[in-house]
Amino acid sequence: MILKKSTLCCLAIMLFVISIPQTFSWEITKYEKIADVLIYSGPGAWDDGVIAFEKFLEFKGLTWYECNGDYFENNNLIDSFYAIHFPGGNSGYYIENINSVGLQNIRDFVSSGGGYIGICAGGYFACDRIIWEGHPYDQPLDLFFGIGYGAIDEIAPWPSYATTTININPSNPINKYEPANEYILYYGGAAFYPDEGQEMNVIGTYNSFNDDPAIINFNYGDGRVVLFGPHPEIEEDSTRDEVIFGDNLEDLGTDWNIMWTCIDWLLGLPISEPPEQMPPNIPKILGQKRGIVGKEIEYTFSSDDPEEEELYYYIEWGDGDIKEWIGPYKSGENVKIGHLWSEGGMYTIKAKAKDAIDMESDWETFKVNIPRIRIVNNSWVQRLFERFANAFLLIRQTIDLLPNCSKICFQ
Repeated sequence: MILKKSTLCCLAIMLFVISIPQTFSWEITKYEKIADVLIYSGPGAWDDGVIAFEKFLEFKGLTWYECNGDYFENNNLIDSFYAIHFPGGNSGYYIENINSVGLQNIRDFVSSGGGYIGICAGGYFACDRIIWEGHPYDQPLDLFFGIGYGAIDEIAPWPSYATTTININPSNPINKYEPANEYILYYGGAAFYPDEGQEMNVIGTYNSFNDDPAIINFNYGDGRVVLFGPHPEIEEDSTRDEVIFGDNLEDLGTDWNIMWTCIDWLLGLPISEPPEQMPPNIPKILGQKRGIVGKEIEYTFSSDDPEEEELYYYIEWGDGDIKEWIGPYKSGENVKIGHLWSEGGMYTIKAKAKDAIDMESDWETFKVNIPRIRIVNNSWVQRLFERFANAFLLIRQTIDLLPNCSKICFQ
C-alpha cells in the first residue's frame, strides 16, 4: 500500500500529539457571563433610577453589573451580558463620558443579539437626534433613527414631574397581560418619532399628548431595543423600589408589570405573565392583655407586604373607637399607637392592613381585659392597683381589710 505524502504528514502529527505528556492540556479561552444586565451608573445617571431599576431586576430574578463610561471602551460586552441599560438622568453627560470606541462597542453588542433598554435620558441617548426644550441636538449612538422630543409641557413642564396616563397598544404582543392604561411617572422624558424606514412598534402612547409614542420597541440587527419616555422603574407610592422620589404621587397599580414583559421580549424570552399582586400579611398586634380604666396602653402593629409596598392600618378598639386607614407606613415597620378604655370590660382589638393598590389583609384580633373597678379619692390605693393589676382578684377578696374601704366602689 502506497501512502500519499499528505497522509504521512497527518499521521506524524497525530503521533506527536499522542506522545505529549498527559500533564499538558490545551486551553481554550471561554467567556462567562458577568451578569444578565450591564447598567451605566457613571456621570449623568440618576441615582434613584438606578436603584429602582436594580430592585426591579431583583424582583425579576436577574443579575446586574454597574459601570462607568470607560467600561464600554475597554471590555468585552458581547460575551459578558445579555442587555445594557441606560437609566434616566442627563444624556449629555453620557455622550461626554463614552468615546467613539465605546459607542461602537454598544452598537456591535446590540446588533450581535444583545438588548438595549433606555429610560428617559437613556431613551434620548439612543436616538439619532433630539429636540430638548425647543433646541435640536445631535446624538451619536444612533440606535433609533428618529427624533426624541421633550420635555412635554402638556404633562409636566421641566423640571416638574407628574403621574401620566399611558394608553397601552393591545396589538403589541408585549402587552398580552396589560390593562388598557398604565399610570407612570413622567419626568422630562421623550416622545419618539421615527424617520422614514425606521422600524418601530408602539407599546404605549401619551394620553395627554396627542396619543404620541411614549414606549417603543424595535429590532437593531440581531438585537432588540426598548425605549421608555416615562419612568416605569419608579413605584410612586410604594417602598419596594427603595427610593422616596415620587412617593407623594398616587399610583393606580404597579408599573413593574409592563417592565416585566418588556424585559422578556428584550431577552428573547416567551412573554410571561407578571406575578399576581399579593395582599399584605395579617398584622401582628403586641401589647398588654390587661389594663386599668382610664390609663392609656401602647400597642404595636406590624405587617409585611410581598411587594414591599407602603401599608395602611384599620384598627377597631372594641369600644366603638375606630382608626380608619392610618398611614402610610413602610412594610415591616413597627407602628406604635396608644389607647385607653373609659370603662371596664373585655375588649377585642381588631386590625387589618392594606397596600398602595388597596389590597387588604385578613383581620387579626387581640383580647384585652380592663377590670371593672373605679378608684375614688385614694391615691395610695390607686398606685397599688396600678402596680398589682394582675392581682386584682386577690385584692378584691381582701378589700374589706383595707382602711377607708368605703372609698373604693365596685361597679
